[in-house]
Amino acid sequence: MFYDARGELLLSWADGTGPLLIERVGTMHEAIALKGSPARFPVVQRFSDGRWLLADPRCRKDDLNCQILSPSLEPLHAFHAGDAIHQVIIDRDDNIWVGYFDENTTAGLLRFSADGRITFDLGASSGLWVLDLYAMHLDRTGAVWAHPYPDLCLARISGEMVTKTLDESPVKGARAILAGGNHVAFFGSYEDDNGVFLLDLSRGTGDAVVLTADGKELDPDSPAPIATQRETASLLVGDTVHALHLSDPIRAVEGN
Repeated sequence: MFYDARGELLLSWADGTGPLLIERVGTMHEAIALKGSPARFPVVQRFSDGRWLLADPRCRKDDLNCQILSPSLEPLHAFHAGDAIHQVIIDRDDNIWVGYFDENTTAGLLRFSADGRITFDLGASSGLWVLDLYAMHLDRTGAVWAHPYPDLCLARISGEMVTKTLDESPVKGARAILAGGNHVAFFGSYEDDNGVFLLDLSRGTGDAVVLTADGKELDPDSPAPIATQRETASLLVGDTVHALHLSDPIRAVEGN
């Protein structure tokens, strides 16, 4: 599940025996078959003009593991993005942000142009050692937020400028973040996959928030797939997508 560069929420899945399937949530319920996908479980994104990006999370040194397809699903070109891809975001300028897990200890978080050139390296630009990128988020201003391991800090990237918003986040191992105004919501942690912690950056304090779907608290040991963009988080619980706006946990905290 992911938000594309248009801000549209899409679901993707594959069973390993046929084409990758995409569903446009809330606008088109007929799945799209992307034939010739490069991996059994590719990471998927879509550019603002409708082109598709399919990334194989695992690859060898010289494999062209990112394919770009036309809106009509014709192959355009491919490039090498590196092994151990965890998450991909395409921003509103069609830059490709790729975060890596810890089986690639040299990449961390990279930004690519649409033709596959590296245009930004978080580690080289900030001095941060990014062994594993736990989460990243595209906010409503177009800035990208990153929550890397082992520092477990929170960094905001706007253009070429990196600002370390927090030297150490209040949550260890968040699997998603949602940022807007003076607030950041951290989803999940080492202790609770479905926990939410809302931090007020202006005060430096925060509160835990109970995450529910249809009035029921989510199972802390069964992480719901989650996608974030701007000030909205979407969670897949069973076969239903539940949307959460950043204002919802803010109201919940202020009402206590």
